[in-house]
Amino acid sequence: MRFAAHEQLALPCCIEAAVPGRRHADGRRYLPQLLLRTAADLWPEAVMPPLLLVVDRHHRVDLADVGRSGIARLVLLLGPLALDAARTPGFYAEPGAAGQSAAPQAVGIVEQVVSWECTGTPLPFERLYAELVLRLGAATVGVRTTITADSIADHLGSATVLPGQLACIRRPRIDILEFLA
Repeated sequence: MRFAAHEQLALPCCIEAAVPGRRHADGRRYLPQLLLRTAADLWPEAVMPPLLLVVDRHHRVDLADVGRSGIARLVLLLGPLALDAARTPGFYAEPGAAGQSAAPQAVGIVEQVVSWECTGTPLPFERLYAELVLRLGAATVGVRTTITADSIADHLGSATVLPGQLACIRRPRIDILEFLA
């Protein structure tokens, strides 16, 4: 997967464990998952921060890096995007997450709008494709999402998202693009 602002993404973490995918009947494996320990201050509401569960969809991480600290380049995919002016930047674990969070909410300050393509359709709705860089305290993550709504401006409360605004991405799929030990 390519992300235009790849070099700006940086989440300090330690790879605590790798979960290799189980074998399919045809011999191939499901996608491997990694459990990342992040700084406690990235989880504003957590007493005991959960491990962040990410998917190594493109097999970018060497499993020999388990136990090492470094920088993960993460992209949060396909979660609903909203403007959020009230919360502290960071990750918010999904309800019922016990020790691991696979789809947390991420609230952050928009550092860069990498792509913003809002198009009308012949039908009575609009479609948005967006790529953003969000700052969550000491970390930056990428966001790639789409929205379909009667009006994107009504849905977001704004015709566009600007650098400096607080945005939230809910229930994203999280992919790792690279790990720098």
